[in-house]
Parts: sequence; structure tokens; C-alpha cells
Amino acid sequence: MGTMGETMNIRGVDVRVASVLPRADIAVVGGQSAVRYPRSKNIVVWPLDEGGTASPSVLRAAYARVLKKALPAAKAGTLALTFFDAGIDISAAARIAAQEIFRVARLAPPSFLPRAIVVVPHRVRSAAAVRKVMEGYLGHIGKTLAWGPFVTVDTIIETGGGIVLIRRSNPPFGWAIPGGFLDYGETLEEAAEREAREETGLRVRDLRQMHTYSAPDRDERFQTITTVFVARAQGRPKAASDAKEAKVFRRDEWKKLALAFDHRKVLGDYARFKKK
Repeated sequence: MGTMGETMNIRGVDVRVASVLPRADIAVVGGQSAVRYPRSKNIVVWPLDEGGTASPSVLRAAYARVLKKALPAAKAGTLALTFFDAGIDISAAARIAAQEIFRVARLAPPSFLPRAIVVVPHRVRSAAAVRKVMEGYLGHIGKTLAWGPFVTVDTIIETGGGIVLIRRSNPPFGWAIPGGFLDYGETLEEAAEREAREETGLRVRDLRQMHTYSAPDRDERFQTITTVFVARAQGRPKAASDAKEAKVFRRDEWKKLALAFDHRKVLGDYARFKKK
């Protein structure tokens, strides 16, 4: 595996574990050791004592704090991050480090992202253990979890004596329930309201969760898991975003349409849902 270990990439940021501190644009180090790292242009001092102990939640908060402070100064450069276990299990501490690095790299504005984050255990003997856990954890996210299943929402909008359906402008084509993918940081309800507004121009109210659909083949593009909501709205729908057309249909009308995904089944379940 070598001194530097394998490189993991998150949104263009190379993440790796090293045994010694490399030349960096900014380094996050312990206060007792700050004077020993002259190869960095800037220093951020850890809010934890090098030899002290802390709970997992305190350790996580410390990672979040120093990463938030260091990222703007390390943009497009190298951030060297001294790894602290804070006296807890080394494997748990390495997972916390990996989780916080992934979180900030996933959420930070692109202009704040460094070119590389190098994690350097302040105890050299810990390097191999930290590297194994972080490479395994971040590798699993990048090679498995990041590829799905994806989370989506659909909203059956009741208005004008029928429901609103949109004609898709992108494949798979056909008529469909307004919906789309959950954005990072959103709740399902927020996503349902946003997608309904973006695709139909309608602001929904009285949002109620009907059912979640998870058949692996329900979406011919890739595996998606959707939660379907029922809501009400006033006004005439106006197509936008991924919708080529938006219209109100009664049950006898939508039953004759060519529907995308598994939306014929969903609307059949909706009809039974309304009879309860």
C-alpha cells in the first residue's frame, strides 16, 4: 500500500492517510506540536489536547470545527489534518474522521474545496490502522453507496376535480406524477413541495404520505426508492423544469394514458387509498 496509502476521491478532493506531515497549504495540528510543523503556510490548532480524552460526540464536533475553519484557507491546495483518537477506540475515531471529511467535502462550496486532504496520525504506529479503516469506509461510500439506490419523491396533486400529471421531456417518456430526486439536506416533504412547484408551478398544501415504492426495476434507468405523497393545490398547472406539459386528469382519463415508471400501479393504489 505504501507510505501514502491509496487515494480516495470525493468531489475531486484526493483523501489519503500518511505517516508524516507533507508540505501543505494549511495544517491542522495539536497545540503542543504546532511549532514542529514549519512546512505549512498556515496553522489551525486543534481544540483538543494531544494526550487528552474526549467522547465521540466531542471528537466529531472538533473535526467539524477545524475542517470548517481550514477549508477556505486550503482551497485548491493541500490540507494536512492531524488525526486524533481522543482516547477512544481507534477504529471508531477513524470512522468519525472519515464521516466528517466526507460530509464537509460533500457540502462545501466548490470554491472552498482543497485539492487534497492528507490525514496524519500523531502516533505513527496508528497510521496503518487509521488507513485501513478510512480507506475501507470511504471506499465503500464511493464504490457502493454513492451509486444508489437513489431517493426520490412523487406528489399526487389534487385540484380541479382531478389530479395533475406531467408529460416528461426526458427519457423515460410518458405521463407521470410530478416528482424528482431528493436534494442533500432536504426532508422528503420539502423535496415533494419543491418538485411539485418546479414542475407544475403549483404550491401544494395538506401534504400526506401515502406509500413508499422500492421495487428494484420500478425505474428503468437505475434503482430508485420513491415516497409518494398526496396533496391539494389551487390554480391551473403550468409545465416547467423537466415537464413538457402539465394537465389535470380525471380517473377515467388517466387510465388511458401511457404512464412512465410504475405510476399506473401507484395511481391504482391512490384510487384505493381515497376509498378508505
